Amino acid sequence: MGFDLTPEIGLRTAAHTQFTRRSQRRSSYIGSGTCRSHHVPERVDALVETPGIVFFDLLESATGNAYQAAQLFDREIRTGDPARFAELRRQMKDFEHTGDDLTHEIVDRLNHTFVTPIEREDILHLAHAVDDVVDRIHAVCERFILYRIATVKPAVMEISSILVEGCGELLHLVRSLRNMSNGKEIRDRIRRVHSLENKADSIYHAALAEIFEDPKDPIELIKWKEILEQVEDATDKVELVAKVVGSTVMKNA
Repeated sequence: MGFDLTPEIGLRTAAHTQFTRRSQRRSSYIGSGTCRSHHVPERVDALVETPGIVFFDLLESATGNAYQAAQLFDREIRTGDPARFAELRRQMKDFEHTGDDLTHEIVDRLNHTFVTPIEREDILHLAHAVDDVVDRIHAVCERFILYRIATVKPAVMEISSILVEGCGELLHLVRSLRNMSNGKEIRDRIRRVHSLENKADSIYHAALAEIFEDPKDPIELIKWKEILEQVEDATDKVELVAKVVGSTVMKNA
């Protein structure tokens, strides 16, 4: 008994022709590097442009968080009211938690992002350095409570003022990472941060010399030595952020 294979052969031939045409279109796309489908450019945008925006947004949010923490600290220690220190510590703890959350978000996104706008090591370094600024301020607030500080030394207020100014400069520097177009302004701001840190160092060393000059109460000496170290270290972390921004700009120039 015979079978008529003409319809089946016709179907196979048509399917083969469609497959060949699809293969040719794919080869043409791969060879030219040009996509004719409107869906692929959207995916490319999601992989390249969106992660860049997100990382810059997160770094700017972290820097803004540090700036607000510095402003709060500076404002509260000038009230002359130690009864406010407990509330200051509570609010500073909130800033610290916000900074930690932002840092964790940056790290998590780095672990899941293939393409980053700048080197991932620089993003990570910036995130941790900015977070360290808030950690140092929080540490000072904790010591105000633990050591039952009644009066804040003038040197701490002077360094605190420098810290606020330095964090303000960081806001501009971190924002500049989006395009890095104004190299001169970036360099000027980095030099400004370096100058502020040197000023804080001088105040710190003068304050140390003062408390060691006539140490009537060794316990008080230890307390203030720790507090001065922490608040001065916060300005060191500010300078570190500025340095990382500077090296990042140089690598991408």
